[in-house]
Amino acid sequence: AADPSGPPRPSCSRVHLAGVSAQSFLHCFTLAGAAFNLQVATPGGRTIDFVDVNDSNARWVQDFRLKAYASPAKLESIDGARYHALLIPSCPGALADLASSGSLARILQHFRSESSR
Repeated sequence: AADPSGPPRPSCSRVHLAGVSAQSFLHCFTLAGAAFNLQVATPGGRTIDFVDVNDSNARWVQDFRLKAYASPAKLESIDGARYHALLIPSCPGALADLASSGSLARILQHFRSESSR
């Protein structure tokens, strides 16, 4: 949540595809969460499939899953115009998913057109 005493923070959509590295997710979430209001999104709004969960990040993953913001939005419903940034953490399935996701292509095209203005 944004700090009520300061200016509102910009929004960032985090796209998650098949097999998200737990350590990459933890680092991305921690760093981006300090600057942005985060929205997690996955194809079809599916639960995030964490891989490489180990002793150093298992507790964090468990705690994250209990939070309301851990329920992903459907990638297909994301409007890139509502966000200031897009973050895709390291995930083994990303290359296959990225190559075939029309929804992600639409969001990326929005950011590309915004950056050329």
